[in-house]
This record gives sequence, C-alpha cells and structure tokens, in this order.
Amino acid sequence: MQACDAILAPPANLLSRAFGPFLHYRRSADGQLGMTGDIAILTGYPAERFSGAEALTLDDLMLPVDRKRTDRLIANQLKQDGRYRVQFRIRKADGTEAWIRDTGQQDNHEGASQRVGVWVDITAERQASQQVARLRQQQELTTSLLQALTQGADTHFLVADGDGQILLVNAAWLAYETVKGSGRGTESAWLEHNLYQLIADIDDPALGGQAFAERVQRVQDGAEDQVQLEVRDPLAWDTRWFLVTARRLQGELAGVLISRKDVSALKQAELQVLEQSTFLNSILESSKHLGILALNSEFRVALFNPAAAALFSVPKAEVVGRPFEVLQTRLPLLPPGVAAIETAEESTWEVNGLPHNADAVFENQITRVLAADGSRLGTLFTTRDVTDARLYTRRMEQLNEELESKVRERTRDLEYSRASLETAQCIASVGSWDWDLTTDAVTWSPNVYDIFGLVSEQFLPARDSLYDLIHADDRAEVFAAVIGLSQERPRCELQYRIIRADLRERVVRAIAQLFCAADGTPQRILGTLQDITDQVRLMDALRAAKEAAEQASHAKSTFLANMSHEIRTPMNAIIGMSELLMETKLDRQQAKLLRSVTTAAKSLMTILNDILDVSKLESGKMEIERLPFNPLALAQEVVQLVAVHAQRKGLDLHLRLSDDLPACVRGDPSKLRQVLLNLLGNAVKFTEQGSITLAIHPGQDEWVWHFSVIDTGIGISQDHIGRIFERFSQADQSTTRRFGGTGLGTAISKAMIETLGGSIWVDSEEGVGSNFQFAVTLPPAVGECESREQNKREDGLWTRPLKILLVEDNSLNQELITLRLGQRRHEIIVANNGLEGVEQFQRGGIDLILMDVHMPAMDGLEAMRVIRGLEAEQGGHIPIVVLSASILEEDRARCMAAGADEFAWKPIEFTDLYDKIARFFPSYKAAPRPEESAQPTGIEQLPCTLIDVQAGLALWLDAGVYRKALLRFGQDYSDCVARIQAIVDAGDPVQGVELMHALKGVAGNLGIQRLVTLGDAFEQVFKAGARPAPAQIAELADAMRSFETDLQLLTTAWNDATQAPDARAPAAPPSSDLSAALTALDRLLAALAQSDLDDEATEILREFLEPERFQPLEEALDSFELGQAAALARALKTHLTLTE
Repeated sequence: MQACDAILAPPANLLSRAFGPFLHYRRSADGQLGMTGDIAILTGYPAERFSGAEALTLDDLMLPVDRKRTDRLIANQLKQDGRYRVQFRIRKADGTEAWIRDTGQQDNHEGASQRVGVWVDITAERQASQQVARLRQQQELTTSLLQALTQGADTHFLVADGDGQILLVNAAWLAYETVKGSGRGTESAWLEHNLYQLIADIDDPALGGQAFAERVQRVQDGAEDQVQLEVRDPLAWDTRWFLVTARRLQGELAGVLISRKDVSALKQAELQVLEQSTFLNSILESSKHLGILALNSEFRVALFNPAAAALFSVPKAEVVGRPFEVLQTRLPLLPPGVAAIETAEESTWEVNGLPHNADAVFENQITRVLAADGSRLGTLFTTRDVTDARLYTRRMEQLNEELESKVRERTRDLEYSRASLETAQCIASVGSWDWDLTTDAVTWSPNVYDIFGLVSEQFLPARDSLYDLIHADDRAEVFAAVIGLSQERPRCELQYRIIRADLRERVVRAIAQLFCAADGTPQRILGTLQDITDQVRLMDALRAAKEAAEQASHAKSTFLANMSHEIRTPMNAIIGMSELLMETKLDRQQAKLLRSVTTAAKSLMTILNDILDVSKLESGKMEIERLPFNPLALAQEVVQLVAVHAQRKGLDLHLRLSDDLPACVRGDPSKLRQVLLNLLGNAVKFTEQGSITLAIHPGQDEWVWHFSVIDTGIGISQDHIGRIFERFSQADQSTTRRFGGTGLGTAISKAMIETLGGSIWVDSEEGVGSNFQFAVTLPPAVGECESREQNKREDGLWTRPLKILLVEDNSLNQELITLRLGQRRHEIIVANNGLEGVEQFQRGGIDLILMDVHMPAMDGLEAMRVIRGLEAEQGGHIPIVVLSASILEEDRARCMAAGADEFAWKPIEFTDLYDKIARFFPSYKAAPRPEESAQPTGIEQLPCTLIDVQAGLALWLDAGVYRKALLRFGQDYSDCVARIQAIVDAGDPVQGVELMHALKGVAGNLGIQRLVTLGDAFEQVFKAGARPAPAQIAELADAMRSFETDLQLLTTAWNDATQAPDARAPAAPPSSDLSAALTALDRLLAALAQSDLDDEATEILREFLEPERFQPLEEALDSFELGQAAALARALKTHLTLTE
C-alpha cells in the first residue's frame, strides 16, 4: 500500500494542483481504505485516521441515505465493464457535507479482490449547477408570468436576456408581423435569436433601427433605466406609428423588456389637427378683405393677419406677442382699454373717418372665445371695409323702389290685358278654368258660365258639380283624360257633350295643361273650353255631302266601267272582224268603207280608254310604281311606236337626249310611257308638215329630268292655252271637228305627272307649233337595270334530276310547275292536298317537297308539322320549299316555324325557284334547253288591258299551254264575283280567304297582276273578319270583264295565227298519231318503273316528236338514267295532253 502511495504521489500532486482537492484510494473487501493525496482537505480527517484498528471506513464517511444507492450503482456498473463512476456525499470531520465523484474499477491484488479509484471534490460544481437550475426555474417562472401578462394585450412585447437572446414575443407582436407580411409571424423567427443581430440584419423601421439598438444596449448594461422612441412604419396600404419603450428587468435575471404601442390613431389625429391648424392659419393669413386680431387670456396679441396689418398700417412683427395696452393708440378701431375688451359681449358696429382713410366705412365685430368649461380663452376681433357694400345696398334700395313702381305699372297693364282677354274669350266663345290641385278649388272665367248657361252668383264650380254638367256617356272619358295627366303627358285635348242649365245639349272642345312643382308634384291644371256645336254640325253636313259625292262618284265609276265593258266587248269583235275582212279580197269601195269602220271603232276605243283613265284618276285608284328602268330604252320605244304614223304623214321624227342621261333610273315607266305616247300622238295628229322632236335633258334640281315634245303643228292661241289641260277640252271647237278626240289626253297626262310629283306645261304659238314639257324626279338606280336584265336572261342553276313531291290543290298550278320542272328532267309526283302529301312522303324516295299552304283536307302548315314529326322519329330531313301567294312576313314566319326550309312567292319566278332548289343539292350552270325558249307568237303586242301576255309567256315558255291555262282559268273563275257575293251574304270569311288566296296565286302565274292585287286586298279584308265594300266587288267585276275581253282578243289572235297560211307553227299532228304517242309514253313509263326499256315505244316517239324534244329523252335512255328518263317522259305527256 505504501509503495503504491509512493508511486501515485507525484501524479496526485499534479492533479491536485490542476483540479483542486484530489485523492486516490484502495478499498479492500472489508471496507478498509488506503488513501493518498489531499485526504485532509477532502475529508477533514488526518491520514492517520484511515489506518490502525479504529480506522475510518467508507461507510463512516458516506451519508447513510446515499449508501445503498451508491453500492447498487457500483455493483451494476462493475457487472457491465468492470468500471464505475458515481457521486455521493460524505460528512467531513467538521460536520459539513461534501460531494465526491468516485471513479474506479475492480482490481485483484495478490489474490485479494479490491477496488481502486479516485475521489474528486465536486461540491462547488454541484452548488453552481443547483444555482443555475434555480435561476433557470426563476427564468421560466418569469417568462410564464410575462406570457400570461402580454398574450392578451394589444401592446407588442419582446423580452431578451443579458446576452440579447430573445426569450419571448407576445401574440400582438407576431400578429402585426403577419399583417405586414414580413415573414416573421411565428415564434421560431424570434426565439433564441439575438435581438441586436436581428435589428442589424433586417433594418425594420418598427424596431427603431441601429440607433435604438445601441440605446437598448445601454439600458441592459444599466447605464439607463428606460429609453423611448417614436417610430414610423410605412406599409404598402397604410403608415403605422409606434411608441417603442425599452426597460431593464430587475432581479437576478439580467435582461430587457421592449414594448411597442400602436399610436397611429393618435398620430393621425395630431397630423389632422396640424393640417387643420395650418389650413386655418392659411385662410386667416390669406384673407385679404377681413382683418383678424386675436388676444389671448393675458390680453396679448396672439394673431394679427396681413389684412389687419394693412388696415391698421402696422407691421405684424410690431404687434404679435405684445400687450394690448401698448398698442391701443395704434389700433383706433378697437374699444379703448383692457376693461372694455374684457367685459365686451359679442357685438358689431361700424366706424368711419379714420385718419389714414377718412372716406372708408369699416364693419367691426368682437367675440369672446370660451373653453369647454366656460372659462375665457381670449378675444377675437374682426374688421372689414364695407364701403362698397354700403354703396351697393343704397343702390339696391333705389332700384327696388324703381322696380316696385314698374310692378305697379305692369299690374295695371295686366289688369287691362285680363279684361281684354275676357273680351276676346267672349267674342270667340272660349272660356278658361283653373283647378288648384293643392286646395281642390276650381275657378271659372265668365265665359265658362255662359257656355254652361249658369250665373256665377248662383253656382259654385267644383269637381262634383262639373261632373253633373257633362253628358252621361262622355263623363268617364273626360275624367280619365284629366286624371291621366302627368309630368310625362302634361297636356290633353278632347271633345265631349255637355248639358246646359236649360237642358240643351251642346258640344265643347276642352284643352287641359298640367303644371308641376320643381320636384314633380302636380300643382294645378289650367284649361280652356269652347262651344263648337255649330262647327260640329257644319262638319257633319260636310261629311254627309262628301259621302253623297263619293257615292255619286262611285256610281259614275261603276257606270263607266259597265259602259266600257258593254261597249268594248262588241267593239273588239267589230275591230277584229273588220281587220279579218280587210285581209280578204275586197274591191276598192268595200275596202274604203271597211277602213272607215275600223278607224271609227278604234277612235271609239281610244275615247273609252281615256274615260276609264279619268275614272281611275278621280277614284284615286291609279297606282304608282317605283321600278328601275332605262330612260333611253323607254324613249326609243315610244318614238318607235309613233314612227309609223309620222312616216305616213311625211313628218321627221327626232330623239334628242342629254349626254348626262343615266343608264338606269327609278320611277313609273308605264305612266311615263303613256304620257309620252299621249303627247307624241297629239303632236303627230296636229302636225301636217315639218318635224316632231322628243328631247330629254336635266332640270335645275337634283335628279329632276325635263321632257319636251316639240312639233311644228297648228299651235295653240294664247286665248285657249289656259284650257288645254282641262278635261273634255281642246283649243277650240273647230279643232275637235277637224281632228276628233275627246280632249282627255292632256288632262290625263297632267293628272299622271302630278301624281308622280312632277309638273307639266305648254309653250305654243298659233300657226308655228307647240312645246309640251314636263319635269319629274327620277333618282338614279345604279346597276339595278343591268341586274334586272341579267336576272331576265339568267335561267337559274341546274341540279341533277330530282324526285319532287308537289303538294298543290290547284290544277293549273300543278300543270305549270310539272311542265317547267319536267323540262329540267325532274320527276314530279303530285298530291292534291296535305293529307295526300304526307302519304306520298311515307312511301319514301322523295328528294324535295314543294308545299302549297291553303289546301283542303289538310293545309300545308299541318302537313309540314306531320312530316317533320315523322322525320324526328325515323331520322332524315327532306328539304321543303313553300309556295304561297301571301306576301305577309308573318305568314312566311309561320311557314318557317312549321318546318319549311325555303319560301317562294306566287306567281312563281322559276329562276328564283331553281336557285332555291339548288341550295340543297349540288348545282351547276347550263345553257337553257331548246324546250325552255319561249315560242314567238306575235300575241305579245296585242292591246290587252288586264293580261300581261309577255310576262305569262316568259313564265310558261309555251304559247299553247299558256292558252290552255288561260282558258281553264276563265272557266274556273267565270263566276268569281257571284261566289264572292254569296260568301259575303253568308258571312263566311274563311271561304273568302281560301277563294281569294287561290285566285291571286293562279292569276300571278298567268300574268294578271291586277287580279293579284285585288285578290290580296280581298284576302286581307276577309282575314280581318270584315265585309268587302261594294266598290271593291264592283272593281273585281270590272277586272273579270276586262279578263274576258282580253281572253276573247287573244283567242281570236291565236285562231288567226293557227289558220293563217304563213303561220310559222307546224301543223298539228293527226289525232291518231298523238294518241299513238301518248300510248307509247305510257308503255315507256311502265317499262321504266320496272327498271326496263321499251325499244318499240322509243321508236314511235322518235318518229312523232320534234328532234329538240326527243333528244334529251334519248340521251337519258342511252346513259341508262332511268329516273331522269321517267321525269322527261312525264313532262312530255303533260305537254302533249295540254296541246291535245
């Protein structure tokens, strides 16, 4: 043991010097200790006590409470790796306790088990550790207390320890950081971070900056107890102001508490007060005409603005801050003495005659300034120069006196005017009334009392009394009109009956006007009342006379129409037969007599036509058209028409046109043609030698053209020139006897030109010639004439041959459409009504449907709905084109809503129909087939009054078929007038609509436009549930008679053309050949239905048909286009049937 101690002594000394008290021990199994080192220091016992019989053991030194724990720990650690490290307490010799750290291991020395270890005194270390734990516990307690105090506060709090480490931030601090979007809204962004380093890194205005950080450091070091700073934190949407305070934490825990209070509201209030103060001072300083002086509670001058300095002629620097008594003599406008100022109540007074401005007048005012508690804060004195205001006041008083004088004078004038007005009202039988809506008082003028037959002293006007004076049948209307007045409709005028006091019924006209206040509130109604009984009776008499005149005029028109029909019918026969006789072999005397008959008949026809034109003009039935036309072509046409007569008389006929004449203008070409023919005809008639010139040149106004017909004829004397445009009037009676005529031509021309909006006149010299002139407005129609001509020339688009279902109840329309579409190789299936059309549709194979609207059994609208319903169930969509004579847009809309894809009007414009069909199928342009060319017949020039033969032939393209269609129309509608009359008598407007709709559709396809117009007028009357006027029925009868006359004329011409030896039409084939051809067509159609051919039938048709008709059929058969061939065969059969 001693050897061991000797060996360990040097290191132990070294360790003792390095780490404090230190010893090395060996402990035997019996508990005996062998120690070296700082034994006395560690245990308080000398080394000798640990040896000998009564040596101290470890159990003697160790506190009893630590023995078992220490033994257990050592035993457990030795089992693990043979080493141990434990801490325990010993009781030293002086009775104090010391903490020992025992570090050792198990050792076998000379076969004996013992422990070897080192003791180190760790008492100071344990005491320091406990102190740290105690301080940490105090810190945690303090932190918890601060958190409890600050978390619910609005003020921002931050706590940092003595090293600047942040220990706490409260919720208000973090919430503000979140709002401003700094990214530091969580505790982790602050706790355990160094406050001073954060301030240096982020330079946040809300933390006061580096200067504030230095002052916080001084507080933490104890140099200052507290520092405070006002900081401004500009945000994107606002500016916030904070009062930041740093306080040193007292006690053992060194640190600093930083609080940040939001004083933005207070700062803004301060800024507003400052701004208002600045604004107020600016106003006070800039008041040029108001001198302001303010005294504080010590009667010293606190405010003296520039205006006051100018008024008192005292510099501001010599006044502000000085006592009032010193300045008293320099401020003469103020009351003398402080006592006067102190006791002065609020008052105003004027002063003049100042030394520096003797003529000026000053208005002064003194006011005490009081605090909220009523104590005196000071006195405010103001003064202003009112010299000009006082002069203005005196001037206004003078003007007011003058105005009152003028008002009195004007009142006298108004009283005179009122009396004059009452006199005028009395003369004109007009009274006035006033209804005050605010008081419900009614005032009448004297004349209103006279109108009602009342006396003002005996009758008080009021609403109820006025109600009793109005005729019982008119009361509701009158009061509805008056009560209905409003700011939007402030005026009304009405006529009603009254019952006078003497019970006589009179008629009055009343006018009422509502007057409202500025806010729109009704205030009063002013009105007038006039007795118009005599005027009403006069108007009734005039109306009755007018109706009688109209009836007489209608009777005259009916008579003229009937007379015209009765005369024209035999006269057409006379003219026709005479012309036929003229073509036979006659001797000279017979020919002369026959020419006289013909000339007389034609003259009579001219007279009749003139009389009918006059009748139309008188009745207002002369319709004006606005169509594009070529004026050059019109002029050439009328010149060509009179050229033959002019040449027979040896007259030169000239046409002189302006170079500026447009190629196309808009107007009524037919009326212009008739006027020019009348004037040129008269010129030829009254000119024996010389020339006739038609000249056209521009007028003075825009779009006005000047027409002149100049002749070298007999002329007109100045005495008779004024009557030349009167009806049944010529220059003199000798003219009538010499040249004949009715004298209506120029009158008709004048009426037509005036109807067109133009004027006509004549310049003439007897024996020299005449110049008839007229001017009309013809606006240019650029490009429209070319378009119309092009449309006439175009034959429309072609498509492949189609299978077309035609749903049409009119046989003439069926024939026309079948013929025209068959010429384009389409196969036509005809259905006579909507019911049959639906059945045909259900059989399938249809490419297109042409649908009429008005039909029996089922109309077109219902048929389209049924077809579209079937398609919705089965799929597919067949195009439907509606054919209708209605021109109303609502009818077209109903058709489109029912399922139509297109709409075509009757009469059918086939070019337009071809183009509309081509919308739904591939199309191409092709030259018209030979069969589409109209056959020249010569009948186009016949003088038909109703039938437009040229238009009809252009539509039908076959004179023979067109003739058959006209004859059938004559048969079907010969009793049209009687049927209309029966419908009117039966009161059945539905039948009337159907009849007129069918008539105008067929008439349009035949070129009978007047019947189309009449049919449409009748249809609209029937649709409205009304009855046609007798005049309408008479006009329809006249039109049907004109149709019969034209048809007779055309029939005669057609018969003459077919009987003439030089007729260009080929002779009709024998009936046996025609029958064979029809049989062959039937055989061919039967074979084609079986997808087969019939060569024998084809050869029969080749022999019978013209090459241009047979060639398309042969081409279709050769190319095996059986559907197209069937369509052509059906079209040929229809054509041959009609010509049979």
